[in-house]
Amino acid sequence: VRGCPRPMHFGSLWLSDQDYSRFAPYAWTQFSTGSTITREQASYVCSRLVGKKAERSPDAATRAQVRKFGFVHTNLEQDVRLANEFKGYLKADCGLTDIKEITYDGTNFAQAQRDGSNLVVQLKLAGVTSVLMLTEPIGPLFQLNAAKGQNYFPEWIFSSYGYSDSNTVQRLYDQSETAGSFGTTNLGIYGGFVFGAGDAFKMYHEYHKVAPDGKPCDPTTDVGM
Repeated sequence: VRGCPRPMHFGSLWLSDQDYSRFAPYAWTQFSTGSTITREQASYVCSRLVGKKAERSPDAATRAQVRKFGFVHTNLEQDVRLANEFKGYLKADCGLTDIKEITYDGTNFAQAQRDGSNLVVQLKLAGVTSVLMLTEPIGPLFQLNAAKGQNYFPEWIFSSYGYSDSNTVQRLYDQSETAGSFGTTNLGIYGGFVFGAGDAFKMYHEYHKVAPDGKPCDPTTDVGM
């Protein structure tokens, strides 16, 4: 409507590139997009993990096995769309399609404990040694607790999706289970993530103290910025 500008949104998180294109130029994120994160993780899985033993599992018997992958994500529309992208990257990069995929309700935390137990049963029955997690922070809290309760200690493979690569989130989970956690990150500085405003800028500034033309960066002035 003329005279009624559309509002801008600067707080969206981990949507796919197709979502950002659909809402352009009104939706922005201060982090990597979901497509960037899954594209990076697929490359890592295919180049470093496929065909090798699950050597990071806390369980000796699991470490002796060649990796069998599971894939966990919510049933929310935008997450399903991103999950399909991720599977496409895995197939294109190394032909990986033999994955046990499990979804859970990303909004109903009242049933999270029950869902977590059922999820672990499915992973165990499928012989999964390594679980690719495209999850928000709360669901895995119940899922990893359920895994410990069922004496199941796979490799949990996380990314920057859902703040999963932050110490803040990883410390929420059972530490005997996270002994087998690893993955990819887009945060830039190891351990550098906090929830305060401006942290993305601080990390960017750390690696861009000198401009390409040799001038020092000075965020206190317009010229320096």
